[in-house]
Amino acid sequence: MNLLEQRYRFVLRLLPRWYRAEREEEMVTAYLEYAGEPDDAVGARPPWGEVASIAGLSLRLRLGSRARVLAWGDTVRLIALIGLFISAADGLSGLLSWAAVPLFGTDPDLTPQTLVVTAVSAISVSAYVALVRGRVLLAKVCATGVLLHPVAEALTAFPAPGDAPTPSGYLPAIPALVPVAALYLGYRKGRRAPHVPWWALPLGAALLTGLGLGITGLALAGLADLSVFQVLLLISGSWTIVIAIVVAAVVCAVRRSSAAPLLALSVVAATYLASLTPELFRDSFSHPLIVVLGATVITTAIAGWRRLPAARPIEVATG
Repeated sequence: MNLLEQRYRFVLRLLPRWYRAEREEEMVTAYLEYAGEPDDAVGARPPWGEVASIAGLSLRLRLGSRARVLAWGDTVRLIALIGLFISAADGLSGLLSWAAVPLFGTDPDLTPQTLVVTAVSAISVSAYVALVRGRVLLAKVCATGVLLHPVAEALTAFPAPGDAPTPSGYLPAIPALVPVAALYLGYRKGRRAPHVPWWALPLGAALLTGLGLGITGLALAGLADLSVFQVLLLISGSWTIVIAIVVAAVVCAVRRSSAAPLLALSVVAATYLASLTPELFRDSFSHPLIVVLGATVITTAIAGWRRLPAARPIEVATG
C-alpha cells in the first residue's frame, strides 16, 4: 500500500461504515487506476475535487435516501409556515386587541412604542399571507422586518443602563428567529407553501384575542391580582399556542401523516420551550406549561423520526 492509497482510504472514512464495507475496495481501485503510478516521494494526494465529491456523497448517504432528503426539506418549510402562522395570529390578535381598547372605556395608546408594535403586527400578517400566496421574496422581506422587533427588545431588555447583557435576555427572540431562518433555507422564488384553510388565521387570532381581553377585563375589574396580571397574560397566550400544537400533533398521529409535520411541530414547540426565561421556569404558573411543552417536543420528535423514509434503500433479494 503506497502513500496515495493510504490517503484515499483516509478520505473514504468520511463515508458511512456500511457503505465502505461494500464499496471501499472498488472505489480505491478506481481512484488509483485514474491517478496512474505516482511517486511517493512527490507527496501525491487526492485532488480537492475528489475530496469534495466524497464529502458530498457522505452527506447524501447520511441524510438517507432521496425520499428522506425530501422529507427533511418539507420539515424545514413547515417550520417556516407554522412559525409565520403563529406570528401572524399573534399580530392579528394584537391589532384586534388594540382596536377593542375603547370597549374598556379608555382611549387607544398612541405612544411610539405602541405604534411600532402595531406596525410589526401588521407586517407579520403580511409575511404569512405573502408566503401562502407564493410571494416568497415579499414574505422574506416582511419576516425579516418582523424579526427586528424581538431582536431589538432582546438587546434592550436589561434591568438598567450599563448592566451587562445576560444570555436569558435573548431567549424570547428564538421563536421568531427559527422560522425566519427556515424560510430562507427552505423556500425559493415561486415555491408555494402547503395549503392552509383561510379561516385558520382568523380563528387563531380570535382565540388569542379572547384570552387576552378576558384576562385584561378581570384585572381591570379587580377580580385578578394585578401583580400576576402580566404573567397570566403571557401564559394564556403560550397555552393557546401549546394547545394548538398538541391538537395538531394528535391530528397528524390519527391521520397517520408523514414525518415532516410531526418533526416541524416538535421544532416549533422546542423553540417556545427554549424561549422561557429562568424567571418563568421558577414561576409556579409556568410549570404545567413546561411539562406539556417538553412532552410535546419529545413525543412528536420520536413519532416523526420513526416515520421518516428508510435512510438506506432496502434491498430485495431475488433469485
